[in-house]
Amino acid sequence: MYNVTISKAAKMLGINKITLIRWDKSGKLPAKRESVSKNRYYSLELIKAFVDYRFHLKKLKKITEEVNKYSATEALDLVVRVKHCKFEDLKKAFEALRGWEGKYKILRRKYIEEKEKYYCE
Repeated sequence: MYNVTISKAAKMLGINKITLIRWDKSGKLPAKRESVSKNRYYSLELIKAFVDYRFHLKKLKKITEEVNKYSATEALDLVVRVKHCKFEDLKKAFEALRGWEGKYKILRRKYIEEKEKYYCE
């Protein structure tokens, strides 16, 4: 397993080292600590799994915005006109959400497995 220093991991993720330290303490992205120097090291596989997982989460915002266009968000009033949409557009939006959920479960499982492997070493 290839270990990455905290500085390199922060650059790879595009975040601050302090954020990585906070994530390590919370267990979100655990680091191995050297026994003598107490330096933090990260698994390259764990970082890759974490990046895939987070990148996929960012896609959710766009998908939910599309789905929300077809969902009733407030009570219908007799004065308010109901917005009509094509069934194909509605179906496409909800299929995108279902597809996202399936991929999310796979990526989350992969990330958790990498994290557990990392903890068990």
